[in-house]
Amino acid sequence: MLMAVMTSRKFLETRALDIHETWGSRVPGSILYFVGDAETYAGDLPVVTLNNINDTSYPPQRKSFTMIEFISKTLTDHYEWFVRSDDDIYIRTDKLELLLRRLDSSKAWYIGQPGYGLKHERGKLGLVKPFCMGGVGITFSRSVLVEVGKHLVSDCLNNTVTTHEDTELGRCIYKFTGLPCTTSSKVGELKILFNSAIRRTNGRCDWLEVGAITLHPIKVHPHMLRIDSLYSDLKVQQLVQKMNSLQQEIFDSDETLKTKMGTLMTTAGDVEILDDDVVLGSDIAFKFENAPESRAKIEDLPRLIEKEIEYEWDSLDWRNRRLNTQGSEYHKTKMYFTSSIFIPKIATELEIKYGSKLEFKKLLPFIYLRLKSGTDIEFILQHKDNNNKKHLIKTIQKFSGIQFREMMPLPHPETWIILPLLGRSIEYRRFLDTLVRAVEKNGKLIKLKVVLYEDGGGQFRLTQKISNHFRNSSKNLSILTILTKGPFSRGRAISKGVEQLSLNSLLIFMDVDMYIDEYFLHRAVLNTIRGKQVWFPICFSQFNPIIACYRKHHCSMENNHGDDFGLWREFGFGIASMYRQDLIKVGGFNLKIQGWGREDQELYEKIIQRSDLHVLRTVDPSLIHIYHEKSCNREELGDKFTDCLGSKLSLYGNMDTLATIVMDLRVIKV
Repeated sequence: MLMAVMTSRKFLETRALDIHETWGSRVPGSILYFVGDAETYAGDLPVVTLNNINDTSYPPQRKSFTMIEFISKTLTDHYEWFVRSDDDIYIRTDKLELLLRRLDSSKAWYIGQPGYGLKHERGKLGLVKPFCMGGVGITFSRSVLVEVGKHLVSDCLNNTVTTHEDTELGRCIYKFTGLPCTTSSKVGELKILFNSAIRRTNGRCDWLEVGAITLHPIKVHPHMLRIDSLYSDLKVQQLVQKMNSLQQEIFDSDETLKTKMGTLMTTAGDVEILDDDVVLGSDIAFKFENAPESRAKIEDLPRLIEKEIEYEWDSLDWRNRRLNTQGSEYHKTKMYFTSSIFIPKIATELEIKYGSKLEFKKLLPFIYLRLKSGTDIEFILQHKDNNNKKHLIKTIQKFSGIQFREMMPLPHPETWIILPLLGRSIEYRRFLDTLVRAVEKNGKLIKLKVVLYEDGGGQFRLTQKISNHFRNSSKNLSILTILTKGPFSRGRAISKGVEQLSLNSLLIFMDVDMYIDEYFLHRAVLNTIRGKQVWFPICFSQFNPIIACYRKHHCSMENNHGDDFGLWREFGFGIASMYRQDLIKVGGFNLKIQGWGREDQELYEKIIQRSDLHVLRTVDPSLIHIYHEKSCNREELGDKFTDCLGSKLSLYGNMDTLATIVMDLRVIKV
């Protein structure tokens, strides 16, 4: 990591020196201080002088851009990460390093506190995406710096819209890399205001400051030293806590060897009451790291949650079925369901232990619990005995061992893809290319039935020739074409295509503009259960490639599911998988609907109204709707014209990209 601190000569002996003697000495890499052109610096700090730059100019646009350009030309081969910071900031380099080590430095990253401009400036800066605010520090990966460094001074600096240095830097980065400032919630906690920093120097910091990576601004000399001292104390506490935890593990292992597990229960799911002394603080409290020492300390448990400990305590209001947790959703779900089964077992064990029936009303509603490494759950309960005396009870429930079941292979159903088609011979050939590759990799026999409408231009004959060409292309693909006449109706075409098929046939209703692969075919079989479940996958609809790839270098639409390239088509139900038996059961398609649209929605609504059929609705990354121009004729479509127009406009392009195009046309003057 290279830490580039932008400062001035008048602050070299104060702010810059404070940084160098505190957090700057712990940078996992190098730190450099950049100043403007003046007399030669004779101190001990690693200072870089920027030629032809005035230290007193504000805002420091030219200084910042020149600094980053200098780094991109001379230092990018030596570092993975680059941080641009001011001289009134405190950076917890250990936490920053931990964050960056989780990221792939070979990719393009532009990380910081996202900004949108001051309140009176919003919507007037010509920005499509947020920029990273400079005060709290900006982090770049090498690839971003290399790409943007070539344009900073020669292009971006000469075409600024505002006087804000960080705004224009963000605009330049977005223009040449397509990257906005990250909006991750983790990064969103980086900024701590000045008044919080002052409060931090006078006492204990709150949870946000403990978790913060940077504090800004710190303009008073003693505050930097005080904050560094307090964070050093916090680091010492964490190391002591880790040391105690390791000592407890050693003690636990020793006791296990001595007692050969003693009275520990090994039956999965059983309850263990740990000791006759139900008040915490006994000699076996080593099983509970960071547990309260007595009933009087039970109020400290919520505060223990705030500490960065390996296993966090959570509280459960078991009567109201509420779990107040700081952990992940997985832990939350695991704890809730386990505790629901666990509480009656606690009552049984306590009755055996104390010889009296434990009444649930005497269990106080709040229970403290935590998940330990997926091996067990530890509980702390509060209980009133018959004398109305309160006790704390420590319990452990162990999880069972790994279990598995053997799944017998099911016979592959007769699978038919039903494809209504009118014209579109070029798209049909592309679809068959895709389908052949999919069935070859899938390895199962797939039958394609094309319900082909005759058109006035005779294009259906070309479609028949294409079918004949592909008929022997794969032993796993069978193609059958049915010719039909009359006005096009998708519902009527599918109904005609399934007429002679057996009730056990698996039907996949398809569109010629779809891209599918072997995984989609596999999921169609798994997700469709005869007599029980039908599958309506959600496809990814691509935007217009010209719009999606605007201002993007090396743009590819293939296997790209980003927001700029398309959307998940939650409003479409045309692609479906069900058994013919279930299609007949719900009454099939509405044959009165002409053309495209609404026949699929009506079928979907029929199915969800039935109690004996479950609808599975999932996104499928292997199902992609390839963009094509759509024609919406009011006279031909009638009451479906609005639906057609809405679908057409929604798939034209991403709103941010369209806004960028409009701004580039300079139709709007800021």
